[in-house]
Amino acid sequence: MESNQREQLKKWWEDLLVFSPRTMGSSGEKDAVNYLVNELNNLGIKSEIQSFTYPGWELVSFTGLHIESSGEELVESYPALGSGSGKVIQGKLVEIGESVIWDMYNWPRLGVFTHHGEIAAYISARLGGKALSQTLIMNNNTKPHLFIGEDTYRLWQEQLKNQKEILVNFELEVIHTPEKEGQNICVRIPGNSDFIDKKTFKIIIGAHYDTMYNTIGAYDNTSGVAVLLGLIQWFQQQRLPFQVEFVFFGAEEFALSGSKAYVEKLTNKELEEIDLMINLDGFGRGEELECWVGADWLEQLICNKLMNSSHFSRWKMKSPPPPGSDHTPFFQKDIPVVMFTVNDQEILHSERDVPHQAMFLNMIKVLEFLKELLSQDLVELKEKQ
Repeated sequence: MESNQREQLKKWWEDLLVFSPRTMGSSGEKDAVNYLVNELNNLGIKSEIQSFTYPGWELVSFTGLHIESSGEELVESYPALGSGSGKVIQGKLVEIGESVIWDMYNWPRLGVFTHHGEIAAYISARLGGKALSQTLIMNNNTKPHLFIGEDTYRLWQEQLKNQKEILVNFELEVIHTPEKEGQNICVRIPGNSDFIDKKTFKIIIGAHYDTMYNTIGAYDNTSGVAVLLGLIQWFQQQRLPFQVEFVFFGAEEFALSGSKAYVEKLTNKELEEIDLMINLDGFGRGEELECWVGADWLEQLICNKLMNSSHFSRWKMKSPPPPGSDHTPFFQKDIPVVMFTVNDQEILHSERDVPHQAMFLNMIKVLEFLKELLSQDLVELKEKQ
């Protein structure tokens, strides 16, 4: 990659971080939309705003989670996105089961019980790492819900096993609104007719531009948005046999609201015309490229490309693709999908998600690999199926 292209990629990454957090419905999110539209205009590209609605949620205040002991101890914790409001003056912890997160993780679930035996709140323990926030939306559940890390949970687990009573207190205030407006930003680039003798091969390539409320999101997903901008810039100069729609999805962190709305607006004919969806979600500090893939022919092609590529020496496939990001609504409509990520669970959805040089180097490698992937091979291999 030429130095000016590297500088532009880094500038997009750093500029977007200024607007963070970019929680759905926030001023940071609105500023990010304006910035992206302006940057696309600067590239000479016309974009289209697709509006959608979803239930709104906003964190107003959180005192932190305190353990009552000889001196109050503050425990690292985060409210769940979707949590209700509430005040717990003195709640007793009881482990009651599991919370199912994104249909992917089963995490220990604790009830916070009042002296009258009522559940006043819930606390879920993230296994395998430190505390973070996650989306946990349940109809007819208005009680507060917090997340803690594994170290805290293991300590509590041992104390509860030894019949020690654990008492906690906290206050959480959030705002629920019946309807908020979100925005997807769409860019349509037609295929090159010189190469097309049959139906146009159509690809959707997307990245979500929102963040969780508690982070600037350098990894999740400012990195993916910057790579998508770089890919759009590169694609302008190519003569490839694809019709591509690039989409910057809104409100991904709120149960994939933007990508769900995008798919729901498609007609059956439009759905049938989509040959592939590529999702870019988070390029962290690691060395391994994960490919969450949902089609045999696509997995074959990506494997072939990676085995002959110098960009990533370590990579792995995950198939069927786990849910939890914007490829999911497409996969549920039987559209071949792949999500690319350099997973960085240690910093996900927390204040620890800050810029790192390794992230930027991975962004460059992913962008260069995508240029190799987007070739005539895609069309030819798909047509053989």
